[in-house]
Amino acid sequence: MIEIKEVKIIHGILIEKFGGAKGIRDIGALESAINRPFQRLRISWSTMKNKMKEQWKGMVTVAVVLPLVLVPFSLVLGWNILTLLLFWFAIVPALTIYLPAKVSKQTNHLVESLVGMTIFYGFMVFMTYSHYKTDYFQVMMTSYIVNIVMVTALTLLKKPNASPH
Repeated sequence: MIEIKEVKIIHGILIEKFGGAKGIRDIGALESAINRPFQRLRISWSTMKNKMKEQWKGMVTVAVVLPLVLVPFSLVLGWNILTLLLFWFAIVPALTIYLPAKVSKQTNHLVESLVGMTIFYGFMVFMTYSHYKTDYFQVMMTSYIVNIVMVTALTLLKKPNASPH
């Protein structure tokens, strides 16, 4: 940050070189002008930190809850073509859209949803990579591409709730 005495020195040099009145007309205005960029930065950083915290909550919730739903789903229902399609093409995108809206104060949850879902799929690929030639793995990977498109489209098309008058 530049100090007032440095501004006075620079001002003096410019007055000597180009001419003009010496001295500072309004010291308060000068202090305000010097501090303005830093005040704005503090406000922006604070706001940004809150936004990032809210997005983080949404992302982590999606990435943690999806495996917590997957485990009992697979243990109780098992895997067949119907449960495979139900989980990967209905439950995953539904929870990916629903969960960030419940835990985050953000109004647009697209980034939270997509990043959380991507973390979940990354975890699943890491855990099941040795089965990459199976049909189940291929369905899971296909569902990732389909779900990116579906979650993006549904999130962007979703109308915000009308505010009561």
